[in-house]
Amino acid sequence: MNDFDTKDYFTDPSFVADPHPFFDHHRSKCPVRRLEASQNVIAITGYDEVLAVLRDTANFSNIVAPIGPFPPLPFSVEGDDINVQIDAHREQFPMYEHLVTMDPPQHSRTRRLVSGLFTPRRLDENEHFMWELTDRLIDQFHASGKFEALFGYGVPFALLTIADLLGVPAEHHESFARHLNAQKVGSTEGESLGTNPLEFLDEKFTAFLEDRRREPRADALTILADARYPDGEVPDVVELVRIATFLFGAGQDTTRGSSPRCCSRSPRTKSSRSSFAKTAA
Repeated sequence: MNDFDTKDYFTDPSFVADPHPFFDHHRSKCPVRRLEASQNVIAITGYDEVLAVLRDTANFSNIVAPIGPFPPLPFSVEGDDINVQIDAHREQFPMYEHLVTMDPPQHSRTRRLVSGLFTPRRLDENEHFMWELTDRLIDQFHASGKFEALFGYGVPFALLTIADLLGVPAEHHESFARHLNAQKVGSTEGESLGTNPLEFLDEKFTAFLEDRRREPRADALTILADARYPDGEVPDVVELVRIATFLFGAGQDTTRGSSPRCCSRSPRTKSSRSSFAKTAA
C-alpha cells in the first residue's frame, strides 16, 4: 500500500510543501475516492468531477466549506436527504453567517451586495496603490539594510492591498498593519491579535460603514454601505460587516500564497455524511 493511502492529508505536515503527488496518486486510482486515513472523507481529484460537485447545489451544501470534516454534524441524521436538517441547524455550524457557507438562493442574494464593489475603476485604482506600496516596502528594506520576505514584504503587501481594495481609509492603514501583522495569535511583540482576529475587523468595519451611511463619500466603503439586496431591501450594517471582514480575511489567505488546501462541500445524503474534499488538480 502506498504511503498516500495511510497518511492523513489534513494532519500530515509532509503535504504542506507539495500536496500534488498526493492528489496525483488518488486521481490515478479514481477521481472520486474515499480516504480512510483522512477523516473518512471522499476526495474529488478529477477536474470534471470537481465541477460537477461545485455546480450541484441541490445535492451538496457549502455549510462546511471553511471548516472541513473536523466538527461533527450538529444533529443526528434522519433519512437519506438532510437538506431540511441542515437548514434547521444552520446557525449551529461554525461561520454560518459568512458568504462562503451559504447555499443558493441566500448565497446569490448576499453576493449581490458586493457586485458593485469590484468595478474596473476600483481595480485600476487598487493596481496603482500596489505599485506605490511596493516602492514603499522596498525603500524600507533599503533604509534598514535587511530583507525579510514573508513578514517584511509578503504579509504587509497582502494586508494593505486588500485593505485598500475594500476602501479602508489610508489613515487607518498603519493601525491595520500594526494589529494584524502579528506573527501568531497572542504574540507578545507589539499589539496582540488576541483570541479573535475578526473582532478587530468587526469593530473597524462597523464604524466605517455606519459613518458612510451618515456621510457618504466617493469611496468603496460608501458603495458597500449603499448596497441593496435584489428586491431593494436595505441590509443591516452587521450583514455588510460580515461580508467585509470575510472578504478581508479571505483576501489575506489567497494573496499571501498559502499552501494549497482542499475546499469542502458537505453532501446532503445520509450515505455520505462526511465532507467532500476537492481539488481541481
